[in-house]
Amino acid sequence: MKKILIIAYSYPSEYSPGDANFVEQQAKIISYRHDVCVISLVRVPFSEQYKYWLNQLPKLPELEIDSDNDRLRVYRQYVVRYIPYERLFFQWYLKTFNRVVQQVFHDWGKPDIIHAHNNWPAGLVGSRLSKTYSIPMLITEHSTSFDELMVKNYWFRKEVEQASNDYHKIITVSPYLAECLKSFLDPQKI
Repeated sequence: MKKILIIAYSYPSEYSPGDANFVEQQAKIISYRHDVCVISLVRVPFSEQYKYWLNQLPKLPELEIDSDNDRLRVYRQYVVRYIPYERLFFQWYLKTFNRVVQQVFHDWGKPDIIHAHNNWPAGLVGSRLSKTYSIPMLITEHSTSFDELMVKNYWFRKEVEQASNDYHKIITVSPYLAECLKSFLDPQKI
């Protein structure tokens, strides 16, 4: 039985119960045969963020830890995306993610495999974790805006190209997306 860490930028929460339910379903299915831990830094919806800034939203919940069964844990950290620039946001996201990872490693131990959903930002933080702890990593890319971001955003392109060196396998949700990624990343991994 392997320990699999799933990193997801979106995951069902009290704010968005249907958000990325495919990741939740995948985690449940994998947990039939393996120990699974999900880390999600859940974005508070923009429709609620103004309440946070006006002090009308109570303090964001502390780290939530849920367990559906003995082999599936979910760590949710609620975040407000208030930084409009990807580079600054990513540094803040990475710092928050690392704090959650330390808690996961303390409670659950080191995973055998990392599976991130989407390059931005889960894949980027996952690649750093993979490199730091020598854990094999795979990624599933869902975003059809990936190729647009790679062309328009130099910083994003460089970060993803560097992170992809740590990916052992890249899975895409469509043949079209696979073709898009092959023009930027190692086609052997896709």
